[in-house]
Amino acid sequence: MASEMTLMAQELYEAMTTKPSMKGQVLPPEVAQRTVERIFSAMSGYVNRVIQFETTVPMLRLRYEGEDFRDHFAAVDRHRHDAHDLAVTAVCQGNRYAQHYGVQSCLPDIGTEATPDVISNPNVRTLVADYCGRYATETFLNRDQPAPAKPKTLVANKSLTQEPHLDEAVARANRMPYNEPVPLKTERMPIDDSRIKFTDNGPETGLTTP
Repeated sequence: MASEMTLMAQELYEAMTTKPSMKGQVLPPEVAQRTVERIFSAMSGYVNRVIQFETTVPMLRLRYEGEDFRDHFAAVDRHRHDAHDLAVTAVCQGNRYAQHYGVQSCLPDIGTEATPDVISNPNVRTLVADYCGRYATETFLNRDQPAPAKPKTLVANKSLTQEPHLDEAVARANRMPYNEPVPLKTERMPIDDSRIKFTDNGPETGLTTP
């Protein structure tokens, strides 16, 4: 079963491309996709920074001492901290979009505005950090289970492909039941090497090429 995060992402995208935004406009598909991807990629980005921090710091301890170590440690820690800020901001944005479009949010309930007080709140940061870890885990474990596709509502007299001669083919394909792909069976053909003679200049097949 697809994770709740995947379902929320799909529902947000569908709402953004069919309902007016906060500015009163329906978003083009490419804009809606980038918006949703930006929200959830901020969470995976934070997880990546945590992994980088945990693997890099032990090596820094072996390579540097004193002030050099502190400088390199501060740089790596700053990357992690900034990614954490971005994840908190993304959760607030996701909650705001979900509230506006009437989509059930599965994100931490930390509000819809990423104010400085919210971003710096230790409890908020812990909630978001834990959620990001769960998001990465659930997404990975459910990677082979895509969210179920919802049937599209067709508009009368509107060409799906803008090419009428293809519409019937599209409709026919949509009506076809899905079958698991059948693995191809390949057999190695025996090689007749009776015509191959080996000479000092290499093998000769006795065949001529046009």
